[in-house]
Amino acid sequence: MTYHLLTTAYHPQTNGLTERLNKTLADMLAMYVDVDQKNWDNILPFVTFAYNSVKQKTTGFSPFFLVHGRDVDTPLDGILPFLPDESAYDYVQNLMTKAEEARQLEKIHLAKAQDKDKSRYDEKHRTVSYKEGDLVWIFTPIRKVGLSEKLLKRYFGPYRVTKRLSEVTYKVEPCDSMRSKRKLTYVVHVLLMKPYNDPDLQLKNTSRDNSPTQPIADSDQRTFDQVYLRPVTRNRSKQNQRVAVSRKEGEMSRSG
Repeated sequence: MTYHLLTTAYHPQTNGLTERLNKTLADMLAMYVDVDQKNWDNILPFVTFAYNSVKQKTTGFSPFFLVHGRDVDTPLDGILPFLPDESAYDYVQNLMTKAEEARQLEKIHLAKAQDKDKSRYDEKHRTVSYKEGDLVWIFTPIRKVGLSEKLLKRYFGPYRVTKRLSEVTYKVEPCDSMRSKRKLTYVVHVLLMKPYNDPDLQLKNTSRDNSPTQPIADSDQRTFDQVYLRPVTRNRSKQNQRVAVSRKEGEMSRSG
């Protein structure tokens, strides 16, 4: 049975197995792709074959073995003579048995590896929680043509927490002062959120804080909506630039 789970934006840990596979394939492609990178699609089948044929450290089996119950046949296997010592029926039954045993062992190995990773993560993790009505900043990576990515604004807001969906995910919406005509809500991971401190209260208390001190303008809000609803890619950089913000002169406060 297949289960479909929704993931939060800009939080690759939510789908760690897929992200790890993508990184491995990208590293393998980088070793063989041309300088202009136009032949990556020709190399991809060979890289995928190599990945599926190699035994993985975590599972103890190759992906091919877990699916088919046997190791992959190489060109050398086609050259050497094959002398079957069992019937076709027995051969198929053995394959099915070995495949099922391998899958059960894979589950055990994966559970141990996940427990180990969780323990390592929990050693440095600090629990953060928000209540309904809290104001927060939201981290959103943005690329704009002609501008340094290091100097771009990273946090947008303030946004109001409207609901706690789980221990690590929240539903937020723009504040009244920056809300667009249509009501927009977002599901955000807690690691992408920072508490918003009212600058008026900061001035009254004469306290200093590293958080940004200016709510984003309406044009900033449109940029955030455009980016957060659709993942940013290099192909969309020009499109994002068309909705990029024209900040007021002198507005230099940033966070991140």
